Amino acid sequence: MKLGHLEALRPICPVCRKGDLDISRVVKGTPRELEEGFLECKACRHLFPVIDGIPILVRDLRNMVSEQILGIVARDDLSETILGALGECCGPSSSFDSTRQHVSGYAFNHWEEGSVARVLAAGLEHVRDAKAPILDVGCSVGRTTYDLARRGLVVGVDLNFTMLRLAKRIARDRRVTYARRESGLVYEERTVEVALEHEERADFWCADALALPFREGTFGLASSFNLIDCLQSPLEHLRSLRYVLVPSGSALVATPFDWAPHATPIEQWLGGHSPHGGAKGRPDETLKALLGTEQLQGLSLVAQERDLAWHVRLHARAVMRYACDLFVLKKDTR
Repeated sequence: MKLGHLEALRPICPVCRKGDLDISRVVKGTPRELEEGFLECKACRHLFPVIDGIPILVRDLRNMVSEQILGIVARDDLSETILGALGECCGPSSSFDSTRQHVSGYAFNHWEEGSVARVLAAGLEHVRDAKAPILDVGCSVGRTTYDLARRGLVVGVDLNFTMLRLAKRIARDRRVTYARRESGLVYEERTVEVALEHEERADFWCADALALPFREGTFGLASSFNLIDCLQSPLEHLRSLRYVLVPSGSALVATPFDWAPHATPIEQWLGGHSPHGGAKGRPDETLKALLGTEQLQGLSLVAQERDLAWHVRLHARAVMRYACDLFVLKKDTR
């Protein structure tokens, strides 16, 4: 956790939503970064661990850690030969292989195919005057966060610790190394050299998109790409973005509206079912109709771009092509 980011962003406790978070213990670190230790809430005294330079700032810490413990304590020095053998032992339905598939798809999209970077570039054309600091929600393996760092201080947040560890390591190694799925349980180790600009401005924190650990009016720009259809409450997330933006701050929201009932209850979908928009249920029109209403007060639409390509590689013979809508939103000044 970069100390400059801690000082500039002054995060608050995600549990009580009142107290400042301060460093309570340093186990390992440098003058510029806390690599391992604890943050503590001044109000409710909750402790939040920092592991591999990534603070875990979530409401239900025990549940999050128990669900992701294998990723949190995972080694990064095993060869693909050994990892492949372990994958064979665990099988195709294991959490081990699911994690590998997830990282494979997102690492390819962010750092080889690059469609998420093109969606970001399209959005930034509409907010050239947006000021830092910047929030990148659902940052995954970090491409959009590093691209946003060209504009100023940025923090990328995600709930997936394995993704965040990979994103954090990229600045140190100046390359992306990951296991790319080829077929079934077969993966190939990939190394992609990257050229970063102002990577020192980027940091990565583990946090919930529905409980962002920031004060009102912290950020001049926020991005949320391919995320709202993966959340329990898309509207709550959009309200959270509005809350952390400064007046006249901008939010870039891109999504394919690929609703999944296990992630988002049908009642929370924006379109896609008959009570919202009839049989067609256009999700983009549903979202736009909610802007400025009681459910989404204080947000207005600046621009929209339709059918932007976003590709997710499943394996060597299959790539899922999504058509995303990009919304450029602005927080009202009042």
